[in-house]
Amino acid sequence: MKLDDHMKKIREELYINACKDLDLGMKVSEICKKHGISEGAFYAWKKRFYGVSRDKIDLIRTDTNNVKNLKRKIKQQQEEINVLKAALKKKF
Repeated sequence: MKLDDHMKKIREELYINACKDLDLGMKVSEICKKHGISEGAFYAWKKRFYGVSRDKIDLIRTDTNNVKNLKRKIKQQQEEINVLKAALKKKF
């Protein structure tokens, strides 16, 4: 596991724990202070992960990575198409 992936996983666990604190009735300002996060970040993660199981979070991460890989492949193919078009223009 790369360091970036490890840090993302730790950060996700932090936000999951923060959401658990919300379930326990803590105020958002207290939760953010306890975990050292901003309220904006907390609400963004709450919207994305609140009530989501660990398996679903892993699935979301996998899907996100797959989308990134597909976008990268599309960009590469588009570049190849542009090179071929340019070569055809020079030939004719």
